Amino acid sequence: MLSDQARYSRLANITKIINTKLELREVLQRVTMAISEEIVRCNAVGIYLPQEDGTFRGFAGKPETINGVTLDTQVIDPEIDLLAKEVIETKKPIYIPDTSKDHRPDPRPVDAFKIKSLLALPISFGQELFGLVFLFDYGTPMNLTDSEIQSVEAYVNMAAVAIQNANNLTQKENLIAEKQLLLNVTRDLSMCSSIQESFDKCFFYLGQILESKNVAAHLLDPLDKTTKLSKDCDWTEADWMEKSYDAKIQEVIQTKNIDSKGLLMIPLVSMGEVLGVIVVGKEGKAHNYDNSQIQLAKSIVDATAPTFSNLLYMDQLESMVEERTRELAAANEKVTSVIESITDGFFTLNNKWEFTYVNKHQYFPQRKTAKDVLGKNIREVFPSSVDTVMYKEFHRAMSERTTVHFEFLSMGNTKKSDLQMLDLNSIIHDIIPLIKIDTYNQNKYIQVDTNDIPELLLNRNEIRQLLINLYRNGLEAMSTGKVLTISTYKEGQNFVVLAVRDQGKGIRPEVVEKLGTPFYTTKDNGTGLGLGICYAIAARHNAKIEIQTGSEGTTFFVKFNYTNNEQ
Repeated sequence: MLSDQARYSRLANITKIINTKLELREVLQRVTMAISEEIVRCNAVGIYLPQEDGTFRGFAGKPETINGVTLDTQVIDPEIDLLAKEVIETKKPIYIPDTSKDHRPDPRPVDAFKIKSLLALPISFGQELFGLVFLFDYGTPMNLTDSEIQSVEAYVNMAAVAIQNANNLTQKENLIAEKQLLLNVTRDLSMCSSIQESFDKCFFYLGQILESKNVAAHLLDPLDKTTKLSKDCDWTEADWMEKSYDAKIQEVIQTKNIDSKGLLMIPLVSMGEVLGVIVVGKEGKAHNYDNSQIQLAKSIVDATAPTFSNLLYMDQLESMVEERTRELAAANEKVTSVIESITDGFFTLNNKWEFTYVNKHQYFPQRKTAKDVLGKNIREVFPSSVDTVMYKEFHRAMSERTTVHFEFLSMGNTKKSDLQMLDLNSIIHDIIPLIKIDTYNQNKYIQVDTNDIPELLLNRNEIRQLLINLYRNGLEAMSTGKVLTISTYKEGQNFVVLAVRDQGKGIRPEVVEKLGTPFYTTKDNGTGLGLGICYAIAARHNAKIEIQTGSEGTTFFVKFNYTNNEQ
């Protein structure tokens, strides 16, 4: 009766400890003490917990040292200890009253500690095995009764509850830690502003849970098929390439599944598209990650994928913007070069009719300068232009967004030309950059064929106007892909010819007769002044204009009589 009360008291005490103490070793140590108090004839009690390699190592017991050997150095291998193997398989206690008549126990500890009798019990709940308990004597058999064995089982069941509680607590703590880690990953990734920074965060957290510094990302970006390495990686990119795992990477890409044989490979997938593969390796050995570690690593990679995808998209946009900016800068340089080469008057107006730019060649009445007119309305500067053709053309250009060659609206100007001995070819080549811009914008082509010709008495600005009028008329007459040809050559002993040939459909005979007539035009938005100005300029240079037209195109010949220049 007294023995039963003591047993109940010990069980109640252990139950209290299980519910109040969270340290597993202390609880199991109390269990071994209770068993040794219950079975006074046993000299040693040991609790052994499972290891990753399938063995069981001493964790708690009484006494903690036997013949100078500590309990935590004691390892039970089921492959050698057939008694332990049978207990594990059956999950039932086995009592051996005489070890000399039973071959199942490992003979080494039996001989070393002179064990005469032995009780082995599983620490289990349902089908789950938590560990093993061994009771034995030193030289004197324990002679256990069934009742005593049942009492020991009761204590072992308490140990199972304690281990299960500890495991549940550990799982709960691990789950909380994993959730917090993933929250940290998501937070850190959201603040990344570059692809490398996002992978640095990914590698950092993968290194934490997988205990490896050797992490790499193999990307499939067609613009940047590189390998991103962890900052602390022991392997160089060449080392990674020597691992010869391209076939496995391709398999991971195709299947979108994790490969955990040898190196750990996790696909980097965003919106169903594989963007690359994350590879984790350990120097000199294969990994031994459990499933929970692999799944947590996959969660980190899955969190990284959309961040990487967004940053990759932003990088691609930035590259496109940079490329477009370079193209615009190059175009602006060409335009600037052309504008700076213009020796005629040149100015720009905003939608309020105010001057926004004036070049140094622009003439203003009353000796006004560019500084005097910038920001002012054109009607203030040119009050006499109101109701003139120029005034109306300005309004048409602004309201209808129609291009009008304002610089040509000076046909009525009959001032005597300021002529100088100039090289016609040089004037042509000076204006070629402007022509190339127009042809490029219209998907057409320009061909220039200038030959040796003598200098002529020319007005540079007027010849430029004539050439601009002729080449623009030629471009308007052609469809995309056609070629405009500008050439110069000598004709006989008296003439230098400037020829502008287009590949248009030709000009009707009735139209040819009227070309050059002021204000005559075949265009919906034309002024009829363009060719008229050309004829006027030619006349002031003692030159004549001839036209040759047909179904394959039209050529305007401007023939300068250079014998007059020599006189």
